[in-house]
Amino acid sequence: MAVFADPVTVPYQELTAWVSDVFLKLGIEEMPSAQAAQVLVDANLTGVDSHGVSRLPTYATLIERGVVKTRPRFSYEDRNGLIFFDADCGLGQVAGIAVADLAIEKAVDRAVTSVAIARIAHMGALGHFTERCAKAGMITFLVQNGPPVMGLQGSLHKAIGNNPLSFAAPICGKAPFRFDMATSEVAFGKIIEAARRGDDIPIGWATDKEGNLTTNPDRAMQGILLPSGGPKGIGIAMMIEFLAGSLTGMMPSTVIPEGMIMPAYFGAFLLVVNPALAIGRDAFDQHVATWMGHYLGVNPRGRYAGQYVEETRQTRRVSGVNLSQAVVEELKALGDRLSRPFPT
Repeated sequence: MAVFADPVTVPYQELTAWVSDVFLKLGIEEMPSAQAAQVLVDANLTGVDSHGVSRLPTYATLIERGVVKTRPRFSYEDRNGLIFFDADCGLGQVAGIAVADLAIEKAVDRAVTSVAIARIAHMGALGHFTERCAKAGMITFLVQNGPPVMGLQGSLHKAIGNNPLSFAAPICGKAPFRFDMATSEVAFGKIIEAARRGDDIPIGWATDKEGNLTTNPDRAMQGILLPSGGPKGIGIAMMIEFLAGSLTGMMPSTVIPEGMIMPAYFGAFLLVVNPALAIGRDAFDQHVATWMGHYLGVNPRGRYAGQYVEETRQTRRVSGVNLSQAVVEELKALGDRLSRPFPT
């Protein structure tokens, strides 16, 4: 397979400004452009490169085709205690921030807030939004459904989306706990990244369209992703489909523009719990400190999910964001087409 040059390092401030400028050029207003850019670059800062700026060319194509709106009208209504949020086919990064902030606002005076989110474009790294809520003191669970790409080994047809989930919670005086995962063995974006770089993928990530295990990312994209934990991964994906799909009516497989992998929009579900109203902030913080202290104490080198995220973010804020040469070439092509040269 092809081998690309060493990664290109770009200062995160310059990268964020450029991504925002691209969104502006595509017709997104100034504040939403800045928000979307911040979410995408933060994915790279926190080590989730498969959901960072490499997704920008795909988003740009969806915007240019008019299937993702540049000026959506977000709206919501209370349906017997469940907030139903319509993202109006807007950018997932922008709608995700709006939903998170709405949930935080509602959680001020109620212990549990749930939001069903319809017609939201791809949100990217879900952990950005759950971490946002956790920093406001909330326990948060977020899921999004997707088109069928996953099935058990031996399947000849894709059965269900590799529906991702994220969970985050506050830890007093420390970085929030933040956990993200796809229900497949690996996120689809990591296979796309491997194909861009010309790398093989590990055995066990996917099968080809004949149902054979493969290390070729191009064959994997034409085949079936394997679930994490076998039937357990499928079970979790089905749980997410109930929440993000059946409560919103969204079936992403029906809204994939011709010639593209990415659907125009998805369904999602957000659950926020305010510990201060549920049990009391001091009691919650003390309980977390006790069991987390034990967890970290049994392994002096141990870290919890969230510590690594913050450490990586701070490191890359200083050292810059590493992008593969293949991603840089795609971003350069996009910038040239929009008369927004990529920073070099």
